[in-house]
Amino acid sequence: MAYANTPKSETIAINEMEHAYELTVPISKLFMTVPKKGLSVKQGSIGGGTDNPRYFYFEDKARNIIISGWFEADLKFTNVKTFWENETKAWKGGGLPAAKNVLFTKISNWDAIFYDITAPGGSSTHIRAHWVQSGTWIDIHLSIASDSPVPELRATLQSLLKSIQVKEKSSQGNSVQKNGIRRYSLPGQGSLQLSAPVSWADDYRQPRDNFSTITYVQLRALHLIY
Repeated sequence: MAYANTPKSETIAINEMEHAYELTVPISKLFMTVPKKGLSVKQGSIGGGTDNPRYFYFEDKARNIIISGWFEADLKFTNVKTFWENETKAWKGGGLPAAKNVLFTKISNWDAIFYDITAPGGSSTHIRAHWVQSGTWIDIHLSIASDSPVPELRATLQSLLKSIQVKEKSSQGNSVQKNGIRRYSLPGQGSLQLSAPVSWADDYRQPRDNFSTITYVQLRALHLIY
């Protein structure tokens, strides 16, 4: 199994709160908040990309809405049009229906693609969107199956995507400058300054008592672990 020994630091973590789900991969600098609004987490995989330990899947059965996707390293992403060309080529090779009414657009900070799928079992409207920031690429797929007019369905998905927030994790005890210089506070000893790529993630731990003087700092390259 390709993902059998994936450490927790590289596995999706979903925290269910009262009104939203908070998603992240511990090694990533980003976290994403998805409002509940009838959505529930669906566990398990059906093979392929769903076996990825950074895969997530939410479903609103009442409204026939599905939100799924992955957290990955940004080095795996080139640009939206190249991604779409490769994606639709794979669909064709797998005998899947072709996308119709394709529209490239920007929704908040998401690079998004609207499209519709018509199949014998019914029709559906979709958004495939990408968020790239601080070494992480979030690939998200929203879909809705309904007999309602396509403009109405697209407006529903667009509103839903806008409600999904992506933010950088706050870093306690250290600061990162644009040139990659990181400064870590060392209790009673001043500070430690290190140079590393901005996209690298860090693990910073201060002593919990007044007797230890050891501060733990670990830097890891995001693209080497994903």
